[in-house]
Amino acid sequence: MSQQENDAGEPNLGLWLRSGAQSHANAVALESPEGEPLTYRELASAVAARARAFADAGLQSGERIAVAATRSTDTIISILAAAEAGIAYVPLDLAYPAERLRAMLDDAQPRAVVGEDQALSTLRSLVGELPTLEQPAPVQAALHASAPDLTYVLFTSGSTGRPKGVAMGAVPLRHLIQWHADHPRLGQPARTLQFAPLSFDVHFQEIFSTLACGGTLVLVPEEQRRDPGLLLNALIQRRIERIFVPYVALQMIAEASRDELPTALRDVVSAGEQLQVTPAIRSLFQRLPGSELHNHYGPTESHVVTAHELRGDPAAWPEIPRSAAPCRTCSSPWCRPKTPPTNTPANCCWAARRWPAATSAGLNSPASASAATSPRCPGAGTSPATSRAATPRACTPTWAAPTSNSRWMAFASSRARSNSPSWPRPASRTRWSPRPTCPASASSWSRTWCCAKARKPTPAS
Repeated sequence: MSQQENDAGEPNLGLWLRSGAQSHANAVALESPEGEPLTYRELASAVAARARAFADAGLQSGERIAVAATRSTDTIISILAAAEAGIAYVPLDLAYPAERLRAMLDDAQPRAVVGEDQALSTLRSLVGELPTLEQPAPVQAALHASAPDLTYVLFTSGSTGRPKGVAMGAVPLRHLIQWHADHPRLGQPARTLQFAPLSFDVHFQEIFSTLACGGTLVLVPEEQRRDPGLLLNALIQRRIERIFVPYVALQMIAEASRDELPTALRDVVSAGEQLQVTPAIRSLFQRLPGSELHNHYGPTESHVVTAHELRGDPAAWPEIPRSAAPCRTCSSPWCRPKTPPTNTPANCCWAARRWPAATSAGLNSPASASAATSPRCPGAGTSPATSRAATPRACTPTWAAPTSNSRWMAFASSRARSNSPSWPRPASRTRWSPRPTCPASASSWSRTWCCAKARKPTPAS
C-alpha cells in the first residue's frame, strides 16, 4: 500500500474513499442499474478486498493491470482497487477493433486482465488468451527512468498513426482531486453522472472527485448514455446534480430539454473540445437559476490544467468562453503571473501552480532544458548544472527514455538518471513529457511545484 499522504500533505487517491467510509459510512456512494446501491462502507470494503486480491497475485506498485471495462459496479471497484494498491489500470473498451486492443495490450504489458466474466469472454474472443490474477504475466523489466507511482495508462485516438499510451503519475491527479475538494461548488456532495467513456481521462475526474467530496456516482447503460432523449430522462429520473460532458453532448442535452427540464442539475463541467455557448445552451441555463457552467481544459498528458466558471445571467455569457486561468493558485508571486507566456497556451499546468517561464522552443531537447525551461524553487542553487548538491536543488525537468520495445510514455522521477544531454531524442511516435525533480528538503509548497508533471508543449513554428 502507498503512503497516507503525498509530499504536499494531500491524501493519496485511496485515502479519500477510506475516509468517506468512516465519516459518512451509510451515505450512498455508487448507484447502478444492475443492482442495489453501495454505501461508502460497502464500497470501501469491496475495494479493499479486490486490492488484496491484486497484491496476493503478486502485482506491485508501478505495474499495470488491464480492465475489460463496462459500465458496471465491478469495473468501478477494479479502478478504485488499482488506485488503492498503487497499481496502474489500463481500461480496455470492448467496442474497439481487435487489432487496436491487441496493440494496447502489447504496449501496456499488463500483468493481468480483470473484469466481469462476460466482458472477459468477449475480450478473449477478440484478442486470444489473457493473463489473469491466477496466472499473471511474468514480471517485466522496469521502463527506463519510469516512476513507480503510475495511476493509469490511457491511449490516444491514433488519428496521427498508431495509438500511443499516456502513463499518468499520481501526483497531478492528487492535486486535481484536492482542488475539487477545496472548490466552493465542485467540492460539495452531488449526485454525479458517470458519463465519460472509460478510455477518456475525464472518467477519472468523475469517479474520484465524486467520492472525495461525499457525493454519489450514478452509472447508466451505454445505450442510455448515447441517446440524447434517454440521457435527458436519466438526468431527470436519477436526479443528477453534476455532469461532465463535452460541448457536443451538452448541446444535445440542451436541445432535448426544450420541453422537459433536468431541474436538479446544478453544475455542468465541459471539457474535451472548445466550449461554445449556443442559444440552446444559454436557454437551458436561463431556466436553471443558480446553475453554473464550468469550462475545463487539459490534454491527456496533463489532465485538467485550466478552469473558468460561467455564472450569473447566461445572456451575458460570451459565445466562446475563455479557459486560460490556472485551476489552482498559491500566494507566492512565483505562482501567479498575470498572463501566460507566448506560444504556451496549453502548458498552464495547474498542478504545477504556475505558468512555465520557458517558451515552447526551449523544451525541444534535454540538452536545452537545463538552460531554458523552468525556474528554480525559492532558495535553490545557483544553476541547474551545479545545484545537484544544493539544498533545495533546482527544479529542472528530466526526460524519460523508453526501452526499445516500449512505445508508451514514461516519466522520469527524482530517483532516475539526471537530465543528461546524451539521452536519445524521442522517436516520432513517442510522446515525451518532462517530470521535474524535487529535493526531499524543499518546503511543502515548493515541493508541490517541483514534483508536479508538466506537459511538453509543441515547438513553436
